[in-house]
Formats: sequence, C-alpha cells, structure tokens
Amino acid sequence: MDSKFKRKIFIIITILMMLCSIPKVLKAAPVVFNVDDRTQFLKAITDINNGEESDYIISLKANIDILTTDSIELTRGNTTILGNGHEITNIYGFEVYSDDPAVAKTTLTLGQQDGNNILKLKGSYTGTGSPDSMFLVSNGSILNMHQGVEIYDREIPLVEYEGFIFYIGSESIFNMYGGSIKNCIISKTTNADCAMIVVNNATFNMSGGEISGNTVQDSPVADNDWAIHSAVLISKNSDITITGGKIINNKIILNSTNSSGNGCALFIYRSTVNISDVNISGNEIIGNKVGCEGGGIYAFESTLVIDNSVITNNKVSSEYGSHGGAISTSYTDLTITNSLVAFNTATNGASDIYFLGFDPGSKLYLPVASSMNTKQTTPYMNLIIGWYEDNSDNRWSMTNPSVIEFTTLQNDALIGEYSLVAGYETKPLTPDTGDRFNQNVFASMMILSGLGLVVLTKKYKKKESN
Repeated sequence: MDSKFKRKIFIIITILMMLCSIPKVLKAAPVVFNVDDRTQFLKAITDINNGEESDYIISLKANIDILTTDSIELTRGNTTILGNGHEITNIYGFEVYSDDPAVAKTTLTLGQQDGNNILKLKGSYTGTGSPDSMFLVSNGSILNMHQGVEIYDREIPLVEYEGFIFYIGSESIFNMYGGSIKNCIISKTTNADCAMIVVNNATFNMSGGEISGNTVQDSPVADNDWAIHSAVLISKNSDITITGGKIINNKIILNSTNSSGNGCALFIYRSTVNISDVNISGNEIIGNKVGCEGGGIYAFESTLVIDNSVITNNKVSSEYGSHGGAISTSYTDLTITNSLVAFNTATNGASDIYFLGFDPGSKLYLPVASSMNTKQTTPYMNLIIGWYEDNSDNRWSMTNPSVIEFTTLQNDALIGEYSLVAGYETKPLTPDTGDRFNQNVFASMMILSGLGLVVLTKKYKKKESN
C-alpha cells in the first residue's frame, strides 16, 4: 500500500472521528400545532406531553373557549403559545411542571419574543368549581411572558388558594419581559397570600409590562383577623429582580373589622429584591379598624434595593395604626438611590417610609432631595427639601416647624423605629427647567400680566363700540 493511499485513509478516518465528536448543534424545527377550537388545543397539549423533549408552537387560528373542570397539565418540552390576535377564555388553570428537572426543564412561553404577536387571556370562568391559579409553575419549570400578552378580567367569587394569576414555586422561574395583568378582581378571600403573583422559593424577573387596576378584598366576616399580603406580588424566600415596567393603581379593600393589609404592590418575606427603572404609583390599602402597612411595598427580614425608580401617590388608610404610605420595613436592609419616593400618604404617620430596625440594626440609605427632584416630571410645583420625621403624634406639614429633620441619610446599622416623610414646599417653577422662580419676580410678572389683560380688554371694548 503506497504512502499516498495511506495518507488518504488517515485523513478520512480523522474527519470521521471529528464529525462523531462534534455535538449536535443544529436544532430541529419546532413542531407547530395550528388550532382553532378547544379539542385541537387540548390534543396539542396531549401530544406535547407524550412527545420528545423538543420545541413546540401552539398557534391560535381563532378565539378558543377552553372550558375544563380541571387544570391543563404541561409536563415536558419547550412550548410557545402564539395568539395571532386571538383570545383564550374560560381558563380553569394551567399546571406547568417538570417530570425530571435534572434532565430537562419544562418551559412555557406566552407570546412572541419580539412582542409582535397578540395573545389575550380573558380570566372569566363560567364552569363549575373554584379554579386554581391561572398558571401554577413548579418543580424547576420556566414561564416566559412577552409584550403583547394581555391577561385581564379574571374574577372568581371566592379565592382560597395562593397566587390568583401566577403561583411560582419550588425553584421555578417566571420571566415577565412585557405584557399586562389588568383589572382582575378577588371579591372575597380567606387566604392572605392570594395576590396576582406569588413567588415561593423561586425566582421572578420583570423587565417590562404593566400590572394595574387589580383589586383584592377580604371576606366580609365581622371580627375576623385575616391579613391580605399584597394585591400584586408576594415573595417568600425568593429572589426578585424588577428592571422595568409599571405597578400602578392596584387596591386592597378590607371589609372586616379586624383585617389588616400589607404591601399593596409588593409583599416581601425573607427575600432578596432588586428594583430599578420602575414606576410603583397609585396603589392603595383601604382599611377598616386595624392598621395597614406599605401602600407600595412591605418587607420583613429581607434585603431591598431600589434605584432609578418612582414610588409616588401610594396610600394606606384605616382608623388607626396605618403607616408607610410608600414603604414599610421591619428588620430589613433598605437602600434607595437616585429615586423619587414622595407624595405618598398614611393616616397615622410615616407618609413615605416606616423603618424598624432592632439590634444589631438594619441598613437604611435614603436619596438626597436634589436627586429626588430630578425624577419629577417638569413642570412641577412641589420642591422636595429633605427627609423629616412624621410621627403619629407630630405629623409633618409645611406649616409644622417642630418636626425634626432626618439628616443622617446613610446608616449601616440603624436601630429603632423611624417614621419618615420627604418634606416639600410649594413654589412656582419654570416649565422648561423645573428651577424655582424668584417669588418677587413671579409676583411682579403676575401683576404686569393682569394689567396687560385689563388694557387689552379696554382696547377691545372700545373697538367694539366703534
């Protein structure tokens, strides 16, 4: 055998060995199910559960009434539901879990990554029984939600479970890239943790979208001592990262005499939460007799970092004991930078922040007034001037000079109870820059403009008479 032939054989064998050693990098095209009714949708789910660990697309070709009397289970694969502008109604619930998360994690994606595909999920349910969470995700599974997904109008007469729309548990992940959760109502509940989203020993990431106009009410039973922990998001022993979006105009309404409410937008329990570039505004807890805490956020034994965000016009109210219109924390490290936390209200003190730290103390970093003013939308009339104590027996107001200014804005181990408000004064400001006018100049301008108006009026009347 000559050397040239041997060389060719060697090259061929080498190439074959290299090809065998290269991992499979070309993924097969996803399996697509085009569905236009309930039967086809449910068959697609069955086929996915019985199929390979692969990529699947369920593409709606019509509105689908998916009425079932039990949850729809998805146990394997990477499945995307595309609405193509259509709507799914009568959802009892989806249960997403992984048979063996060490081998493969079940993934459900709602909508299209570029946000150009509309999927509507109407929450009304006319079947028998009381539905569970609209999406229950567990056992290391992953749920993705994109812009263009609309979840709305879910209303169940009595809710006794955790997580009205989403329950994310047991090391699962919910990525909310966009979309909306709007106008869902719990008209009666006996479960403290029935918020729109509950994250328990899991991970929630929100980078866009809107959660707004949702309401949770307790059961109107006299003298019960239930608590409602948030209308929007509950985090227990979890990691939360919110880097965009809006959480606005949600409500907790307490009907029972002894019910309490905490953290209308976020209730944080022994968790790590990082918030940036978010608007948390207009959320409200309407109490009865018992105190409420955290119109925006409540945190217990947690780490909470807020940056470049706006937390305004949140409110807690009850007959007594309500504080922390924006934020209420207990034994929590709280860091706020480059953010606007102001113009919130609480009936019994701490209009903006209630902070409780015991030995060895908790971290409290507050933003300076100048950085908060830069976050206001110009033109604005209320100029923030600093942090002040706002105690129940000595409320801060622009006319109360006895209130103590809280000047130590960076505390690494603060011990004690602090009720705080971002104090402000009302001044005329320039519309373009937000800078304050000189008051004397402003008054002169107003007088001159008034005189000018009188002159113009007289000239006009004279012209009319001629």
